[in-house]
Amino acid sequence: MSDRTPKETDFARPVDRWALAEAVPDTIISLPTPRTHEEERVRREFRGRVRAAGATLGFESGPEGVWRSSTGVTISTRLSERPVTPAAAVHFVTQIVRAAQEGSAPRAVLFVVAHPEAAVSFTVAIRHCDVYDLVRTITVDDLELLAVLVGEGRVTHEDAVSVLAPVAGIDAGALVNAVARACVRGSE
Repeated sequence: MSDRTPKETDFARPVDRWALAEAVPDTIISLPTPRTHEEERVRREFRGRVRAAGATLGFESGPEGVWRSSTGVTISTRLSERPVTPAAAVHFVTQIVRAAQEGSAPRAVLFVVAHPEAAVSFTVAIRHCDVYDLVRTITVDDLELLAVLVGEGRVTHEDAVSVLAPVAGIDAGALVNAVARACVRGSE
């Protein structure tokens, strides 16, 4: 172990890998790389886009991606800014189903994804796990489009809730009526 005591200026310097390895023996430590910083930036921007869309849609954002609607519906958002394989999507959806069976999951789960391919993977996983009554998926671009429609008054907050949350009592007719109202208001 080094005899050197840390100074305030030491924290601004690049990390001394040897000193770090001596300080934390038997531990694998990966230091940040430019790729790590870029991934974190992309993740922060993605989360910001989702949070902004949720606010425009009229949801109150809570901790850990929980959106609360004035209608009483609570949606837990799960985000994926990277492509997801169908197998990984099944794994994530299975975890949600398991949590729901244990009673620790919220009433509705919305996977917000950055890539259309990930949306397809999650849709297949939802079908595979037969959890249409619990989980939905949407791309961030489609979520932002829905937010624009709500912001313009072409779709109501209640319509947005019908689209995003697989809640009991909402049937395909509610979705069709929301689309029809958006079309009528758009042609005026």
